[in-house]
Amino acid sequence: MIRIGVAIAGLSAILGSATGVAQAAAADQDAPPALTLSASSVSASRTIRVDAAQLRANTTYELISHQTRTDPSSTDVSDSEKVTVLARVKTDRTGEFSTRLVVPLTWKHDHLIELQKAKGADLVEQAHGWITVTPPRPSLALSTDRVYAGSRAGVVVSGLRAHARYRLFSNKTRANAEDPGIGGSSDDGVLRSIRTDANGRAYVTFTVPDHWAHDHLIEVKWKKGQTANAWLTVLR
Repeated sequence: MIRIGVAIAGLSAILGSATGVAQAAAADQDAPPALTLSASSVSASRTIRVDAAQLRANTTYELISHQTRTDPSSTDVSDSEKVTVLARVKTDRTGEFSTRLVVPLTWKHDHLIELQKAKGADLVEQAHGWITVTPPRPSLALSTDRVYAGSRAGVVVSGLRAHARYRLFSNKTRANAEDPGIGGSSDDGVLRSIRTDANGRAYVTFTVPDHWAHDHLIEVKWKKGQTANAWLTVLR
């Protein structure tokens, strides 16, 4: 009798566990679509990550925006007739996606990011989020902070003027960085030219000079006396 009782108890536990999983799965299916932004505030021309879940599996959607407001406390929302398509993405078999999008250079104040089906342009209710856009801030990032002399390195610049030419240069090292007579001129140590896109961004690569060693400051001058920069360690 004891063994039968234990067996029945074990079976009840298994059935209870299975029922719990089924209920959790059903609850998960009933959950509304969700869209999450990696930041609530960002500079124009920068990128943000967008995650979404509880959508239709293997379906193409568009991230769009056409509503703005002057600040988070404002109840006055402006609705533009022009819809800006920020990105097109496809969900996986679980109905989720993760992507990055560029915040347009011309944006300011608050913008509502929404989700719509690419086919039919039907808005996905509840899948949206506000983002506050601040003025563009010139920046430079390297694809790696360590590289061997003679190899190539990637550079991403953002927050610059749209469709403009700049020079990527380097004439400072850790050894002479404090010397006021060295650096600051984009006419010296030019690595290559850069042309930005409509959002003031560009991605380029350059060949690290064979004679370089130790740390070098990679720069792009965006205003007199001001540069966006990052240090690169060169190995030999």
